[in-house]
Amino acid sequence: WSAVTLLFNNTNAIIYNSSHAKSRQTNDMMHELSHIILEHKPTGMHSYEMGLFLRYYDKTQEEESDCLAATLLLPRDILINIKYNHRDISSATRKYSVSPALINMRLNTSGVNIIYKRTRDKIT
Repeated sequence: WSAVTLLFNNTNAIIYNSSHAKSRQTNDMMHELSHIILEHKPTGMHSYEMGLFLRYYDKTQEEESDCLAATLLLPRDILINIKYNHRDISSATRKYSVSPALINMRLNTSGVNIIYKRTRDKIT
């Protein structure tokens, strides 16, 4: 397991797996927070003793949370900074506590790689 959001007495609590890499923990926590921000309605719930509820979300809600989490962790201005200041991916992963795969995915899906390439083509 990676992370879960529990509802306890109308309060959300995010529990994450501390044995995972820091970059995974960061993304997992932001993913769970994204469900809360987006006010996703669970497609199912499992209740436990003492009033704890574990929520389940459908595929679309999971994808929305993945997208928002990635965007919140790596907004466009940070991606532009990484790309234009020639920050290598390994130092960016440490600075922002995210995986290289997440940085590369955001560079591609945000359009920053295309903008950078077009800018470089005009210079040369």
